[in-house]
Amino acid sequence: MIPAGVTVTYDSGVAGITTLSNLSINSANTFNVSGGTLVVSGGSTSISAFNLSGGAVYMYGALTAGTFNQTGGTWHQQGASLPSFSATDFRLTGGTFRRFTSGNGSSAAPYLLTDIYGLQGMGSAGMRSFTYTLTNDIDASGTANWNAGTGFVPVGAAATPFTGSLDGQNHTISNLTINRPTTNHVGLFGYLGIYGASAALRNVGLIGGNVSGSSFVGSLVGYNYGGSISNTYTTGSVTGSNNYVGGLVGYNNSGSISNAYATGSVAGISNVAGLVGSNISGSISNAYATGSVTGSSIVGGLAGSNTGGGSISNSYWDTTTSGQSSSAGGTSLTTAQMQQQSNFTGFDFANTWVSYDGHTAPLLRSFMTPLTVSANNASKTYNGAAYSGGNGVSYSSTPNANLLGTVSYGGTAQGAVNAGNYTLTPGGLYSNQQGYIISYADGSLTVNQLASVSWTGGSTGNWSDSVNWAGGITPNLANVAAVVIP
Repeated sequence: MIPAGVTVTYDSGVAGITTLSNLSINSANTFNVSGGTLVVSGGSTSISAFNLSGGAVYMYGALTAGTFNQTGGTWHQQGASLPSFSATDFRLTGGTFRRFTSGNGSSAAPYLLTDIYGLQGMGSAGMRSFTYTLTNDIDASGTANWNAGTGFVPVGAAATPFTGSLDGQNHTISNLTINRPTTNHVGLFGYLGIYGASAALRNVGLIGGNVSGSSFVGSLVGYNYGGSISNTYTTGSVTGSNNYVGGLVGYNNSGSISNAYATGSVAGISNVAGLVGSNISGSISNAYATGSVTGSSIVGGLAGSNTGGGSISNSYWDTTTSGQSSSAGGTSLTTAQMQQQSNFTGFDFANTWVSYDGHTAPLLRSFMTPLTVSANNASKTYNGAAYSGGNGVSYSSTPNANLLGTVSYGGTAQGAVNAGNYTLTPGGLYSNQQGYIISYADGSLTVNQLASVSWTGGSTGNWSDSVNWAGGITPNLANVAAVVIP
């Protein structure tokens, strides 16, 4: 092991390829790579700082660093079982950073990303035009300590836009921090697309976190130039010190946004809105925003401005929670009004939206899971009393906390007295946006005949008076098979 207090430099002066079975360095040391090719085939390295400015590093062992600072060169980590990688302060300002389990970046074999480090690597040199897929949910809470507190570096910039695609496969990225109040084009993706080159984001959600920038700021995308954004959502807060600030996208230029929503707070100066700060020649469909929105001018609940023939359809915002009564497009309703499906003219509730009247605003089906709630069958023996309630329910899959409400029962079983078969109809449940498309299946209630009832009225009792029969049950042919008279 190299002793403590030493800075080790590996550079182009080392000829050929150096292969180590394990990089064993005291954790208080700094390791610099400025050239050559270094291969670490295994082991585990814990170090104060790892600096990469040139050359290539193939790291097949685990690395834990106080600071990882890459300004050039290439970092490679690829394999079905990735070694662990952890850096308290992760800085990627140059070079190429590659960390994924498999793939070649094509549409047929996308790069498979497993953590926030690989996600940051999408924006590095030579990596911005490939196809990527998330294999799991990603915890981005560590980004609060990156780059000396400025957080994650937005993927793509005006001079180097991201022109590839990311499919989140319905996974989430939680607690992302971007703290760059003097920087334009800020979001998970700073600049998406370019004229003549397609880019796409789909099936991904950003949960919590804080994104701040100057102009063209959005939680997911700062500036969208012709890109396609679908089945995406954000719940974190967005702040712009200047203009074009949106909960999802800051500026949508000729791009398409569909099946999307934003619920976090948004603040800026001009062209500020809950979903998209400014929509120019782009399309927005099947979307909504519910977060609070504040700004000085051109402020909207859903969209700040809509110009250049842009379109906004089948979308809404909450005037109560946003604090905004106007928008450049969309349907405006209060929280209470949104809970009535009849207030949403033209919305496709058969294929795109779900509404639980009296409980929720319209919810997008694309983020929800079908769930069938079946009433369990029940039976009883005739006792002259009216039936109420049910016998519990069964679920097509085990629901989580996103299933809300209390099971209730209806159908012909309610109030049933006589022997026969009746329906048990379940109801009373609803869901939030990340929950369930609920359907119900009836059960049955069977009221069986009482085998017999005994006469207790002696020789003077009235046949039709229940007090003269055991259990207070007056027999009739439909409900009692036999009577016993002593």
